[in-house]
Amino acid sequence: MKSRNFRELLQAKWDERRFVCVGLDSEYKQIPECLRMASVPNAILTFNRAIVDATHDLAGVYKPNIAFYEA
Repeated sequence: MKSRNFRELLQAKWDERRFVCVGLDSEYKQIPECLRMASVPNAILTFNRAIVDATHDLAGVYKPNIAFYEA
């Protein structure tokens, strides 16, 4: 299987007319309380996964904001 670089992957999404970039800026305090019952990393992972699942047919790329994950 041929590996593709980021530029090729981005171009493929552009060709599909997927121009949306979804930011994954998951501040723990803003995550719904029902998800905060798990550990902080699991709550954030579950929340981000739900965002990706809900937008995968629209988004071309996802951008995690590193500041939210450094802590």
